[in-house]
Amino acid sequence: MSQLADGVEEVQLAIGRELLDHAAYLLVDRTVGDGEMRYLAGRLVESLGDALRIAEGRGDRLSLTGEGEGEGGGGEASS
Repeated sequence: MSQLADGVEEVQLAIGRELLDHAAYLLVDRTVGDGEMRYLAGRLVESLGDALRIAEGRGDRLSLTGEGEGEGGGGEASS
């Protein structure tokens, strides 16, 4: 089941990346209508919701296993 969930998450994140690329393209195109921009905004909202669910789910899984605690595990990305 975990592998299936990981696969679904991978697809959802890939769709989000594609939407971001498409949004960047549409934002510079002055001929795009309001309807298309509203449609894109709706899809971006859905994608952001998916990404947040994925992040929360992964955080929950890390909490259950004890990973992410200690040095650098305060929820902040290390660089």
